Amino acid sequence: MKGNKYADFNEDTRNRQKVKHMDIADELKRTRAKLGLSQSQAARVWGLNVRTLQNWEQGSRSPKGLALAQLQTILANAIGEPASGSGRPATSRPCE
Repeated sequence: MKGNKYADFNEDTRNRQKVKHMDIADELKRTRAKLGLSQSQAARVWGLNVRTLQNWEQGSRSPKGLALAQLQTILANAIGEPASGSGRPATSRPCE
């Protein structure tokens, strides 16, 4: 007998969300390391709250909605940004 199709769907959805969270966390860490920025420097340059960046990198939280869209833009443009940690934020408002 097959399992509950709704339970299987929900489990599959949760697994895909976990992978998505891990991908975002890994991409953030990788990009920040490539730029030679600490978490506090990256948060300042990217216009984020340090705790928000830490939560995203640890995978304990993930960006949603506008914050996700802004983060995707930040990561896409990050390699062209100065790695000094003293530039203007990549966004006009912090993502949270």
